[in-house]
Amino acid sequence: MIVDRDSVAMGDDTQSHQRQLQFSPGILLSALIEQVSPEIRSTGWSWVVVVGDETTAVWSVDHGVQLLCPDIPVVPQPAPIKVFFRYFVQIGPAWLFQRLCGGAKADRGELEREYAPIAKATYEQHLRDRESSTSDRLLTQQCIRALEYFGAVIDLHSDVMCRFDAQGQQWILRTDGPVTRVFRGGSWPPLASMRPVKLAERWTVAAVGARCRVKRGEEPLPSFEQREAEELIRRHGTHKGDMEWQTSGGAVFARLHDEQSVRLYQLVAGRNIDDIVALLST
Repeated sequence: MIVDRDSVAMGDDTQSHQRQLQFSPGILLSALIEQVSPEIRSTGWSWVVVVGDETTAVWSVDHGVQLLCPDIPVVPQPAPIKVFFRYFVQIGPAWLFQRLCGGAKADRGELEREYAPIAKATYEQHLRDRESSTSDRLLTQQCIRALEYFGAVIDLHSDVMCRFDAQGQQWILRTDGPVTRVFRGGSWPPLASMRPVKLAERWTVAAVGARCRVKRGEEPLPSFEQREAEELIRRHGTHKGDMEWQTSGGAVFARLHDEQSVRLYQLVAGRNIDDIVALLST
């Protein structure tokens, strides 16, 4: 029997996933699939199982094997039996199984587009549940008051994420381990990635304040005295042709993706939130 699977991310395809395995003659198809299921096991991930040329099952950590055909005993064949696991990303496995049972083709792109509104609603509910289940918050009240001073309207705020609207654009601050990432208007890569979170707070207040100044017809930043800060090193980014600026290490970390973001970093160095608000209000 030959077992193989799709790669799930960049770097996962650096070596072959193909394996040659023995199986017990007469084993039920469901048991065989479970026995050779992918070693990558994350809840919410779906795999469509192809045995030979037939789409046979949906497999997931959540539900195990969900067969699309009778659960028959598997017997040796003249040629090796081929089992391939197709990665269907974070399409809900129960929903995927129902769609395939209903006659939908195992077209990942089409099913992913169809599932997208459901995935968005599910994720939003997850965020709201998290927000209501804990009183912990990512940002301090002082930071929130400063953002609101510059016109921000807070939409969601939990212990791992803050989402708000300001100057007609959506902003998101989100934790990724010890690092806080700042997104604006669906930007990718993030405008800034920072540690500790207090640095991300000050930088975001300055970024929102700068855009507020532009809306009033002023220059984004006033003249300011640059204070001591961790040095930024300019280097090539992860995308071809992109540049980024990054600190060299230590307790303070910053990765920035444009020159305006660097100027904001220089402005907030050595200043607290009240200082930043006062400076940008002049």
